[in-house]
Amino acid sequence: MGGLNSRIATKLVREWVDFHRSELDEDWNLARAGKEIKKIAPLD
Repeated sequence: MGGLNSRIATKLVREWVDFHRSELDEDWNLARAGKEIKKIAPLD
């Protein structure tokens, strides 16, 4: 099968989170205020 093993998937997700930390924080604040969140670019 062509799936990713969990170690690689976890590493990729952590890298994406590190790269988009400020955008994630902004979306979190928007969501808590009941506002629409913004789209964040996917992992390339």
